[in-house]
Amino acid sequence: MIADVGPRILFWQAGFPSGGTDASIPSVLKLWVGCLSEPANWPSQITNAENHAAFSLGSRPPVRMADETGMIRLVLNDQHLEEVLLASLDECRHRLFIATADVKDLHIPPRREGARRARSIMTVLNQLGQRGVEIHLLHSGVPSGPLLKRLKAVLPAGLTMRRCMRIHAKAFIVDGRRMYLGSANFTGAGLGAKSARRRNFEAGIWTDQTDMIDPVLDMLEEIWNGSLCRSCGRKIHCPQPLEEPDL
Repeated sequence: MIADVGPRILFWQAGFPSGGTDASIPSVLKLWVGCLSEPANWPSQITNAENHAAFSLGSRPPVRMADETGMIRLVLNDQHLEEVLLASLDECRHRLFIATADVKDLHIPPRREGARRARSIMTVLNQLGQRGVEIHLLHSGVPSGPLLKRLKAVLPAGLTMRRCMRIHAKAFIVDGRRMYLGSANFTGAGLGAKSARRRNFEAGIWTDQTDMIDPVLDMLEEIWNGSLCRSCGRKIHCPQPLEEPDL
């Protein structure tokens, strides 16, 4: 069913047959449900409910599409902090896999009333690791100076970092059950920890659909374990494949 679409959704007559072949479905509807690869898998409410299409115009509330197979939520701009980063940290029990191009010592604003200081993400990851969570951080850029300094002081429990210069995907995968996939790097500007006037404009999805999560995780695992290094065409630019920080 389609739920929580809120007041910022416009509906209009799409004008395609209720059977809904691929050629007859408008491109805007394909974009909106682009995560579902085949028309046969689309929720019947989309293809048959009076032949209407839906399109989100606003940044709030988040658009949520769900059927029997799971949930997909659109995440925009400042929503990344609460709905991606903090949700990932709160929900993770076993393994957190992070993929990012840039990686910095982002800070999380205080969550408790009366708290004044933002916390480094490394402090938070250390608390996660102490609970027994395995943390994999796959990145392409050189970690920022402040991050390296903090890592040399205290390496968070359970954290392993590896660098692949070809990584450009941005993903958070929580216990293999929930995933963020979008544009936001593992930085303050990307995840919305900075002020509204300084953060990046970002967009992505938050989902629990395993048919989307598994292929992404499989790809990242292949990169992580070096399976793709042998056939890589950029070895000349990568003197130390899957380099870990020199701490």
